Amino acid sequence: MVWTDADFWGHLGVRLGVLLAALAFLRHWRQQRARGDDLPTGRVVAFSVGLGVILLAEESPLHTWSEQYLFSAHMAQHLLLILVAPPLLLYGLPTAWLRWLADRPVLGTVLRGATRPAVGFLAFHLIFGGSHLPPVYDLVFAHPLLHILSHLVFVGAALLLWWPVVNPLADLPGLSPPAQVLYFFLQLAPTSLVGAFLTYAPAPLYSGYATASRPWGLSALVDQQIGGLLMWVGMGFYFFGAMTVVFFRWFGREEALA
Repeated sequence: MVWTDADFWGHLGVRLGVLLAALAFLRHWRQQRARGDDLPTGRVVAFSVGLGVILLAEESPLHTWSEQYLFSAHMAQHLLLILVAPPLLLYGLPTAWLRWLADRPVLGTVLRGATRPAVGFLAFHLIFGGSHLPPVYDLVFAHPLLHILSHLVFVGAALLLWWPVVNPLADLPGLSPPAQVLYFFLQLAPTSLVGAFLTYAPAPLYSGYATASRPWGLSALVDQQIGGLLMWVGMGFYFFGAMTVVFFRWFGREEALA
């Protein structure tokens, strides 16, 4: 893959999107402070770090490595975009923005439907799993603008996946702690299937990486296996860790009430 006009416009779009989101958040923060109703520090930090993670994934050397050299770097990039940035952004989103959307007749109906747990689960795993089918992956990988757009779709689907757990607007449906534990447990099967598919494939699946110049003498197959394990083990530990945290926080509250 070489640098093209599509690369330029795609990356310009990422930078402008992050800049506009940061400026809008800063404006809202100042308005709240002027009213004497400052935003919680944790939410400000979470939103800022979430935007920073998107820049790290899309504008750092990791992006270059993922596009030109290593499939495993691409999987690391995906993990940042679907596991780290979305929950931080959701936690930091100003409630006033979400309430404005929820109060709009059409947008509110769409938002309530899209943030249901089953919708987030199915949308995310169908998009994420389908994107790793070789014909789809090769098509997206060969067109830089499609590549950037696919990452935008990943982040959007991941926001829906994380919504029932983070639940940034109490007016919309969320999950109780026991249901959150089950929800995280259910994530393990589809992510493991994709990870196993990549790890145990007998040959390189993606033509874009088959001819790439890889460092350290890695073969295309070994690079693919590392990427598969990174997804399989990384996502598994992440969801299992989240499930464990939710369980013990819930258990601690129940013990305190007993």
